[in-house]
Amino acid sequence: MNVYSFDLLCSWLLFYHGREIKFSRFYEDLKSRDANSTLAHGLIDESSDFSDGQKENIRQLFDLSLTIDSADRCLNFERLRDLLALDV
Repeated sequence: MNVYSFDLLCSWLLFYHGREIKFSRFYEDLKSRDANSTLAHGLIDESSDFSDGQKENIRQLFDLSLTIDSADRCLNFERLRDLLALDV
């Protein structure tokens, strides 16, 4: 799995799966906001499910991996995984 796909999966799990927001909105958001860190930042800002520290880590995660230019994406999955830790 590449980093971009991994983070799209993370965004779906964090913000769409099992919540009021359904898959159809995920698909619409991907089409309308180009599935980059801007989309993720908006979802993070709207969410009340995470602490400020968790939100900052999630922002970093998406900034590192949902960049438009694939050459700018972080390829270190361990670093990305660590940013998903929920004990912040």
